[in-house]
Amino acid sequence: MNPDRSIPVAKSVRFDRAQRAVRWYGQRAASHLGKQGLLSASLLVALLIFGPLAIGEGPTALTARQQTLETQWRLLSKKPLPDDAKTHQLLVGLAGDPAARKLAVIEILRRNGVSIEEITYRTDSLSKESISRASMSLVMQGEYGDLTRALEAVRKEPLTSVDELALERGSIDQTRLRVAMKVSLLSEEP
Repeated sequence: MNPDRSIPVAKSVRFDRAQRAVRWYGQRAASHLGKQGLLSASLLVALLIFGPLAIGEGPTALTARQQTLETQWRLLSKKPLPDDAKTHQLLVGLAGDPAARKLAVIEILRRNGVSIEEITYRTDSLSKESISRASMSLVMQGEYGDLTRALEAVRKEPLTSVDELALERGSIDQTRLRVAMKVSLLSEEP
């Protein structure tokens, strides 16, 4: 082939025709849309072309992340539970005397300056397990600071949860609150 040979006429005519069509549609769009409309249309086209490239991780990265998390989950689920002091404390608390645990909750409340007016006890056996739930409904009074410290101390007790809590103040100028609280303690059935 001769390197000086020119491009065939048919190809240049097709390119010329396409170029004229693009220029004609561009001028027509500019006259109808104005400068702002043309700018908005060009931004829309750019967004449609480059938007999917800019959006987050692709599907291959998500699949790799999912596989990493599944591997970590399998490794964690195979590890035995640690035999530390917290686990031992929970097991001792579960096997401990429920009456002593109830008295411990009452003592925590009294130590934090809360006066107890009324206590109601109830014990329920949880189905299928040899675990029972002892519930204590308490009505008490105390200053706001004392009550928050007492509730925080009760919350730290193992196998103990505060199920219900209702605060009531007689008038806006009173600093003492009246509290109705339901506490549950889990223990092993005898």
